[in-house]
Amino acid sequence: MPLPDSLPWMESVDAKVRRARTHLDSFYVEATKYAEKARPQFIRKTNHDRTAHCLVFYVEDPHPPIELSVIVGDFLHNLRSALDSLICGLVHKTRPTSTCSGRQFPISNNRDQYLKERRGLLRGIPAAAVAVVDSLQPHCRPESSIEFDPLWILKTLNNHDKHRTAHLALCYSKDVELMIPLKNGASWWVQLDRDHYAGEVDTVSLGCPPDLVADDLKVQIKGRTVLMLRSQEPWANRPVHQLLETCLRHVEDRVIPKFTPFFA
Repeated sequence: MPLPDSLPWMESVDAKVRRARTHLDSFYVEATKYAEKARPQFIRKTNHDRTAHCLVFYVEDPHPPIELSVIVGDFLHNLRSALDSLICGLVHKTRPTSTCSGRQFPISNNRDQYLKERRGLLRGIPAAAVAVVDSLQPHCRPESSIEFDPLWILKTLNNHDKHRTAHLALCYSKDVELMIPLKNGASWWVQLDRDHYAGEVDTVSLGCPPDLVADDLKVQIKGRTVLMLRSQEPWANRPVHQLLETCLRHVEDRVIPKFTPFFA
């Protein structure tokens, strides 16, 4: 049964985009749970004459669970499939009895290669719609920003997901502040001067006198746990949730609306 607010032949596109949003919401929930587990553990070290002390800290399980990577893959599959369904919808809108074999939404960073491939991939859709697909290609951007095009990121990550075992490979704690409770009820704050990567063992000196701190020290930590992707691309240093949200918003706000007049 068609979705109530879908235009003719847009049901699959709308359903896949909605499913992608559902997967992204699930990723936020599960990533938050993992972030709590990935908080660093602390061990206090004091020198022999108790004139100086420090904290040694580490993460017990630095590797994001593969289930998170699977959710990312499901998100990418549905969002990429929504674009292909868009092309099939255009074909069916023109010729309802046609098949969509061999058709898809091309995404290319090379103009010459794109022009060779698009004739078959876009066969049967209106010339005006082909012009819209042309205008959305990453190779239309300035050369310095082609690799950062959201459609190119989507294509790259989706291809990675089909040929690799996991996306997520790294997490780190950012903007970390430590609160050290003192015996007199006050607190001593320490801010780390760099990000802490899970899997590393770090040490931070404590500037307060050791005798002011209780032996059963319980450190409170403030900061953000950031998940990153297994990738060598220039955008790989961005948090994964930002990349996924960028891809989704681009498809929702910049791509699909350009084609809705063809389905009205």
